[in-house]
Amino acid sequence: MRYMIPAPPGISPVKGNPWEPYPELEVKFWLYRRHYDAKSAAVPPPILPATSIVCQLARGTAPGMTPPIWMTTTLERHAVSMEPPRD
Repeated sequence: MRYMIPAPPGISPVKGNPWEPYPELEVKFWLYRRHYDAKSAAVPPPILPATSIVCQLARGTAPGMTPPIWMTTTLERHAVSMEPPRD
């Protein structure tokens, strides 16, 4: 696993960063194709226990940004069922 480098504060593909008031959406911005040096003592280990994984992450490129950035958001969802409970 390689750890992405966060983009500087204020970087957003949309003027005013509409995600900022909603931290629960977990939209983050990262330097495009930039990763921390794996040999650095400040970087978490490259292999994590499965129990540390909370959910999947979606990553995409923000088009039209100069320089380009990556955007991520978690795919964590809590299932909701409309079915009546089974006995």
